Amino acid sequence: MDLVTPVNAYFKQFTWIGEDHLEATISVVKSQLNLQSLPRARSRPCEALNPVFPGMHVPPAAWSDTCSRQASWFRTSRMRTWHLVVTNAPVSIPGACLSGTIKRIFIERLPVVQRPDYRRLLDEPEFKRAAPAEWFHLLEREIPVFKAFLERKGACMDLDAFLEMHSANHAQFLVPRGKVLSTVEHEGERIPCSLFPSTFICSACMELFGVIGSHLKKKAVMNCPGLKHVSLGPGELFLVEIEEEPRVSGDEAERV
Repeated sequence: MDLVTPVNAYFKQFTWIGEDHLEATISVVKSQLNLQSLPRARSRPCEALNPVFPGMHVPPAAWSDTCSRQASWFRTSRMRTWHLVVTNAPVSIPGACLSGTIKRIFIERLPVVQRPDYRRLLDEPEFKRAAPAEWFHLLEREIPVFKAFLERKGACMDLDAFLEMHSANHAQFLVPRGKVLSTVEHEGERIPCSLFPSTFICSACMELFGVIGSHLKKKAVMNCPGLKHVSLGPGELFLVEIEEEPRVSGDEAERV
């Protein structure tokens, strides 16, 4: 049985808001958490996951500063103009576009998936429609970094296969429930989970903050190697629970 159990008291609430609600939201968060100011993420959205910070504001620009190619998912999403507010405690924020929570859970084992199976996810229309063209083109500066990383990890694969795994993991959280490849049991139900160990995950922030997979009420998400601000122990994943559906209309509703 691949049952999952809670792990300590780690908790984050994330809330997406429009520019028009930003000032009021910051005021509400400072008041409810008794903060003098609300720190702002500068170069990575995952800075907000650091438990040291009771709250943090992630502006749209922070997504593209360090992980530019990966942030193409954000820039082509309905969240692209929204601001993200992350807190260590539940906060009631009027006018939220989307909100959810992140906790740590323990899983006995991550289901094993085979390459022919996860490659099929890349042909699913939901992935093809959502994946930004920019995502598939590694930046010149990324190539030596990824090659050195794979060598350090003892992973014998080329960069095309590496990117393929990154893509399949995102696709896993885009397809309808009936096409999800890998699940774990949580509180009596099967929930989608990341396909691979952390070594083969990229841009987990997309799933953690609902840029990808906001249609899934629950999902178990593995951290990526770039997530430096909170650690997962052996067998741990993040449990992401969506609390409110996005308020979107028109062509925005067709986006991820």
